[in-house]
Amino acid sequence: MLNYSYPMTTRLLLLGLLLCAAAFGDTQVLEVDVPGGRVAIKRTYETQGWKANEAVCLSRGTQRVGCGRAMMAAGDRIWLNMGDKARLLYKGSMVAVSRPERGISAINANAASTTRRSEKNNNFDVGLGGQMSFSYFNPELHVNVRLNERFSMGVEGIYSKFKSGVTDVSIAGGYVNFSYYHTNAPFRGFVFQFGPGYYTVNLTYRTASYDLGMFALRSQAYWRGTAKAAFNMDFGFGLGFQYVFGTQVPGVNNSFQGFLPFVNFFVGYQF
Repeated sequence: MLNYSYPMTTRLLLLGLLLCAAAFGDTQVLEVDVPGGRVAIKRTYETQGWKANEAVCLSRGTQRVGCGRAMMAAGDRIWLNMGDKARLLYKGSMVAVSRPERGISAINANAASTTRRSEKNNNFDVGLGGQMSFSYFNPELHVNVRLNERFSMGVEGIYSKFKSGVTDVSIAGGYVNFSYYHTNAPFRGFVFQFGPGYYTVNLTYRTASYDLGMFALRSQAYWRGTAKAAFNMDFGFGLGFQYVFGTQVPGVNNSFQGFLPFVNFFVGYQF
């Protein structure tokens, strides 16, 4: 018979990995029944020993969603009775599973999580940022309003001056933005954004000056996080592109038109 032995450091590492897996087991939401207050999550190794009516708490990212009770297992899923907390979840989202603190019932845990959620979920976000491409840098001022658990809407003002060859370019404009929060509620996590915009552009070449009005469309994907210790400050960065419907001016070089990829970054404040 073969006898395998492992160094003590390897044993401790394996034990640590097992403990981390048990403590931080994430699972996927497979189905949400909002009218019935029920949520089905994918069965995992950590959830196999659950008993009916056992108290369970769910979190999404840094946000505690709430606590409920296990109902029954069916196939690859376990049904939970989450009550009105079911409306905060959606199919396909990842959640972390935990138990209420010892001596706290599911009802009391829900009350605590509701208080924490009202503190964390802000309705407005204002900030400053920049949109940088190969030929320009546009400072930005944005304001966003939370619409629900997955969407926000905002406006963004842009102003910039730069040179395009021997042409002086001055830009003033803005966008209306619609944001979808894929992993978390506004204003954190991985975000997809799309929106229409409009620019007024002044082109100056020697003694000639031209004023143009140009529509634009923009799409980007970015990540944003919250600095908990910095008074609701948040920050983000991403990649995207805009298409500016430009107008050609004979004899004047205007690089601010057509397909323009960019890098975006910003710092904001939530309230």
